[in-house]
Amino acid sequence: GKVIFFGEMRGILPLPEGEKVTLSEAILRMGGGGGFANLKKIKLTRKDPETGRPTTRVVDVDAVIHKNDSTADVELQDGDRIEVPAKLINL
Repeated sequence: GKVIFFGEMRGILPLPEGEKVTLSEAILRMGGGGGFANLKKIKLTRKDPETGRPTTRVVDVDAVIHKNDSTADVELQDGDRIEVPAKLINL
């Protein structure tokens, strides 16, 4: 499977068969987002298996990485689309 990143992080991340990859792990594998990525408002879009319609949720990956809040982390699935927005101000 694969996951598609767009926005401040662009690319395709292959999901190794039999390996569970979380959103925070994927962000780190893709380079961590750099200085302009807003890791507090990552949008994960995936197709609902029952309806076939896309569903979107916002995940605070910054809290997962820096505060060890694994409750917000999500296991990725084949076909997930991850939008990494830009920060309005880079401090």
